[in-house]
Amino acid sequence: MAKRMCALGLVVFAFGCAHESDMRGIGDARGLPHISYLEGKAQPPSLMVVHKIARPLYLILDPARIRDTAEIKAASGHYVITDMQAFVTRDLKEAMQAYFERVEVVAPGTVLPPNSFLADVKIDNLRSHDIPHGYLTSTVLELTWGFAIRRVDASDYAFSFAGTESSSGAYPSAAVGCAQAVEAALTAMLMKLINEHGIDALADKPGSRKSRPAMTPL
Repeated sequence: MAKRMCALGLVVFAFGCAHESDMRGIGDARGLPHISYLEGKAQPPSLMVVHKIARPLYLILDPARIRDTAEIKAASGHYVITDMQAFVTRDLKEAMQAYFERVEVVAPGTVLPPNSFLADVKIDNLRSHDIPHGYLTSTVLELTWGFAIRRVDASDYAFSFAGTESSSGAYPSAAVGCAQAVEAALTAMLMKLINEHGIDALADKPGSRKSRPAMTPL
């Protein structure tokens, strides 16, 4: 029985979302280890475009909508993901730079220039799900978020998206697990932006719907 429990513990650890090296980071007042989101990097696919939208896009980073930390409690460990706002300042910004001539991150209430676009972003949840497989347990990280773009002077969004995407069940560190979930989330949003003519609505180019190629995930 002791050997069986030992083997089970090793399998849970191997398939969980927190690697041993992550557990050596700075802890909080409760003794929970801190793992930086910045240690992983999402790489969503992008469509090559000849002409970017000739207006700047301002990503609104609202701390009330995107907290900088997320607590994860799973079979593989109990820890805190930090630097979560880099989802906007790094990953989302890089993803949108393929389509707009300039992308900047600003605080809520910032006065924006006319004829520009603003994007509201929110993260509803970053949470874990333990999935048993007989004597094995894998943990996936699940990101639920929303994203919408409108002209600065418009009262409604020209493009909006909301979805939930997950990491795989096995990865070497919690930061890599976060990167997997973020990559899936950004890919789903970009596919809607391109394949459902969100770019055309923003660019406002008559006839562009007929010539726009579809994007497929890598």
